[in-house]
Amino acid sequence: MIATSLKKINMVVSCGCSWMDGAGCYNLLDNRLSKLFANHFHTKDINLSREGGSNDRILRKIIDWTVENKDKLSNTFFLIGLTEPVRYEIWNDEVKKYCQGNATIVGVGKIPRLGYVENKFEEMYAVTYQNDNVDIDRTMRNIISLTGVFNKYKCNYLIFDTIGDIKKISKGHKYFDEVFNDKYFYTEQTWDEFCSPRGSGLYAAECELLGNESDWGHPSMKSNKLWYETLLRYYEDIDVSK
Repeated sequence: MIATSLKKINMVVSCGCSWMDGAGCYNLLDNRLSKLFANHFHTKDINLSREGGSNDRILRKIIDWTVENKDKLSNTFFLIGLTEPVRYEIWNDEVKKYCQGNATIVGVGKIPRLGYVENKFEEMYAVTYQNDNVDIDRTMRNIISLTGVFNKYKCNYLIFDTIGDIKKISKGHKYFDEVFNDKYFYTEQTWDEFCSPRGSGLYAAECELLGNESDWGHPSMKSNKLWYETLLRYYEDIDVSK
């Protein structure tokens, strides 16, 4: 059971990429991970995630939300699903909005995707600017900044990796202890690792309700439920109210 000392949660605010947005989850608005947590607390599901979202975007959206809702923070639970460090966010002054990029999908499609950097920029970035070590540096600073905001406002939160095992690829990094000594960061496995091996019904391609679409890139409704139960047990065990 959740510790009785825990303050009443009035809303669940989540952020991440498509995994957190509910892609691959049947009837996602009712069954995605953030909604399951909101149901547990009998409260609102405020999901700030988006397909292709970066960790840069997670930090920006969460800071914006906390600063704009300071009066609600003591009764808010933040659920953060980190994504691949290779993803990034830049401002596009032509369209006056932040756009998402991913150097690993260069050349996928020739039509610019709304809300993403244009294909020609993505290719240039991948060739000229992308560096794995720099991506990890940026991600570690993002996490430190994110937890710094949560600790500043004494927020209830839980962080985990969806795809891209940050703990594994950042071993030996100068900020490693600073990031992973935080008990509110669940690091026993990533959500993607939890879904493997295939054949367990945890990928969308294995969900009969979706018509057996070949989506091996996103978790099924079953996966959302089982991952929720895994995280909830961890949440209860560490007693985040203390």
